[in-house]
Amino acid sequence: MNEGDGELPTSVFISVTKITDSTSNDVTSSLINSPRVCYSPKGSKEYTADCLHHLKPSVGMIFDSLKEAESFYKVYAAHCGFQVRNGTDKKQKQTVGKEIVEVIVLKYFLCTKQGYFQPKPRNHDAECSQMRKRSMTRSGCSACIRLRYSSGGKYVIYYFHESHSHPFLTPSSIPFTKEFRQLTQVQKQHIFNNAKLNIGPVKSYRMSKEHCGSYNNVRATKTDFKNFYRDLKVYIGDKDGFMFKENFERKVQASNGGFYFDYCVDEHRHLTRAFWADSICRKNYALFGDIVTFDSTYDTNKYFLDFSPFTGVDHHKKCVTFGSALLSKEDTGSFNWLHF
Repeated sequence: MNEGDGELPTSVFISVTKITDSTSNDVTSSLINSPRVCYSPKGSKEYTADCLHHLKPSVGMIFDSLKEAESFYKVYAAHCGFQVRNGTDKKQKQTVGKEIVEVIVLKYFLCTKQGYFQPKPRNHDAECSQMRKRSMTRSGCSACIRLRYSSGGKYVIYYFHESHSHPFLTPSSIPFTKEFRQLTQVQKQHIFNNAKLNIGPVKSYRMSKEHCGSYNNVRATKTDFKNFYRDLKVYIGDKDGFMFKENFERKVQASNGGFYFDYCVDEHRHLTRAFWADSICRKNYALFGDIVTFDSTYDTNKYFLDFSPFTGVDHHKKCVTFGSALLSKEDTGSFNWLHF
């Protein structure tokens, strides 16, 4: 901050109402006029958005909190076609009543393209020196607002740089920016329900597109669906065996004895054996259980548990299931536990 920015005019006091979240339709409808383009003294292009006056920040605007100021600037950015990130802040200890608290006295909100990319030095001696490749989005943009702590716990804009060093986002790309690209609770529940049916995040994303009508209406990307699916698996962690047991025990209680389930764990509380059969499987066994086929090499999974179904044939010569099992070992102990 330069000391020559000047003091806030005492005659200026602008009341700013709280800005609510805008929808993508409100954002794209305001992007009708093309931005103004001019050249700086150094010969570089500068872009200025043709935005509605009541949405544009100005020196002297007063906000009740930094959160309100951030919301106001983000709404302005969405209507113009750029994104906002948090910048520098400065804290000081001040006396509030009888207490000494630390408050933010200076705060910057910047365009995401502010500054230039500075790569971090790589440690080639480390065991894993690989770094994720990221696209370089910084272009030295100077657009920002700077706020100063004022009396009464309010914040005032004392500096506003309007022009940008880069073109603005197009209306079709705004719904895919970080500010708008967020999964709703319904979409998260949709991914979770599909995961229980062994449907991955990519198929869930395509199903959401069919439900919403287009990818623009999904308001999220395929990567967002993958990231939430990844976070979901990390959250479950090593509690997956417990969830497996709880799920089948609920089915046992809800079936009034029609659903059968049993399991075994080792000394580390890891699931080693499990068997289950619902009422239909038990009815099939009572009717067609004269000949039973047991295949302990039917399929495996990432837990190295063999899925082993008990099957038979009904009077229509159709395959029917009598029960299913998961086995960690194909040994005598496992087979004795399963059959007897």
